[in-house]
Amino acid sequence: MSYGKFLDAIINPEHPEHQSITSQALMMLPAATFVNLLGKKSFIENWTTIKDSVVITRKSVMDNVIILDSIWSSIVTGFSFIKPRPYIKKPLSSKLQSTFLEVSKKSKGVSIYDIKKNTGRAYNRVHEDVSKLEALDLVSTNLTKVNNREVKVVSLKFA
Repeated sequence: MSYGKFLDAIINPEHPEHQSITSQALMMLPAATFVNLLGKKSFIENWTTIKDSVVITRKSVMDNVIILDSIWSSIVTGFSFIKPRPYIKKPLSSKLQSTFLEVSKKSKGVSIYDIKKNTGRAYNRVHEDVSKLEALDLVSTNLTKVNNREVKVVSLKFA
């Protein structure tokens, strides 16, 4: 099978051999090789569709799916513990990753002001980052009162 046909069979869930070729590739190829064969951009764009269409019949396939989930999350968010989200099509910028890291450090959430203070960035830039991360469903925000002031607290979304 040519590389083009292989790639089409992996990426296109409508391809007649999609499930068998994808399952075989996930069973036999190391995760890094699978990503390299698809190409980083194609992997980011197609992983969630590929994953959802694969029938897991062996432990080795399941293991590779878990590893590939981690790779996808690491490429896109900079962290490997985030569940892949199909609507995220490109990696987060380094500034978004920095904001995301500050949020992930605090289990009960962190204020935008504290993120600003810890990163040395302007409040409005951090607020924009939080809005983007919230739109990507990676964080959630809640208004709380602290010393009679409303403070927006940002926390991670794991689901």
